[in-house]
Amino acid sequence: MPLHSSWKGFIQLSLVTIPVKAFTAHDTGREVSLHQLHRDCNQRIKYHKICPEHGELDQSQIIHGYEYTKEQYVIIQDEEISKLRSQNDHAVRIYGFVDTLSLDYLFLEGQNYFLLPDGDVGQKPYALFRDSMKENNIFGLANIIITNREHLVALRPHNKLIAMSMLYHRDQVKEEPEFESYVKDVVPEQAEKELTKTLISATTIKNFDISAYRDNYRENILKLIELKVEGKEVVEVDKTEEPKIINLMDALKKSVEEAVKKQATG
Repeated sequence: MPLHSSWKGFIQLSLVTIPVKAFTAHDTGREVSLHQLHRDCNQRIKYHKICPEHGELDQSQIIHGYEYTKEQYVIIQDEEISKLRSQNDHAVRIYGFVDTLSLDYLFLEGQNYFLLPDGDVGQKPYALFRDSMKENNIFGLANIIITNREHLVALRPHNKLIAMSMLYHRDQVKEEPEFESYVKDVVPEQAEKELTKTLISATTIKNFDISAYRDNYRENILKLIELKVEGKEVVEVDKTEEPKIINLMDALKKSVEEAVKKQATG
């Protein structure tokens, strides 16, 4: 089955250009969507674009506006936005390279793509670029216009591939001091530190494999749907007890005992 790309262009590093195609790295088709229906007739709810004065509108009657103060808008035309774009909308323009440890996870937007070489001419520079980043433990910080928006992105080696991750800009991530005032300055006791270190060591996952972790909620939803389609009764699962807050030292000691026991039997 042929792959369908989301974007086509090239990676641009100084005078070097690498033709590539972008493919979304996430399988959103696996999500279970529950539609909203009318309780009485089970008809699916539809959403319409309504103007309070003129009623329902079609897309040609809709423009964009920014609310700069309460109920006051400045109108932004599509052609005005297009003038602000870079001259080259088909390039991943690399600003430079950064050590991998410099990337804070807070700035990862969560949208990822795989970049593949577009044609034979791109194979060698693609491999050279990928392997150089891998050997030097760096990633490329770049800029791209995709889905009609300009994005800051990180280009990173991922096995044989180059992955492109969307990044938030600094002003899109809230400042830490806004939250730090809710965290008190406390000094844990040495015994508590030692027990916590032991607990972490006992529960450290060896040979981590992400495929071992399943979306239990999704699987249970699918089972529920299957039972309902077949007209079978839905059986309620056993309820687990709410976790109890107990003395910290007692909780640490008991947790270490259980973790060590599990590690020995596992």
